[in-house]
Amino acid sequence: MGRVIGACAWALAWGCAGAASGLVLGFVQADSGPTGHSLPYGVPVALVLLAGLLLAARRAGGAAGVAGAGVGWLGVTLLASRRTASGDLVVSSGVAAYAYLFIGTAAVGVAVGSALQRRPPRVDNAAHGDSDDG
Repeated sequence: MGRVIGACAWALAWGCAGAASGLVLGFVQADSGPTGHSLPYGVPVALVLLAGLLLAARRAGGAAGVAGAGVGWLGVTLLASRRTASGDLVVSSGVAAYAYLFIGTAAVGVAVGSALQRRPPRVDNAAHGDSDDG
């Protein structure tokens, strides 16, 4: 029971971090320079920061942390890509925005999948007398 509560707490905490990063990174990916033209660094910077968030969530919270961060980021990002009643939106349509959405979603999927993957325990062959030295 304690592990379940701990996993839920990690998922909730990292979900809040993912939601906050989704909001901030939505603006970062659409950054434009003083001339009003979109600059090419917005999407790569946003994706690198998203990858950093997912790695930190994996290291600190395990699979629950990664899932929470991914769901938080994806939920806010999808909401930010919808038009409001006044016509505003954060993640607009365009090649850069679509790249941010698709690559970010793929990164979340890969991170969650790798966190859920079970790895066999590492066996030290030298302790069992098995040696490759002959």
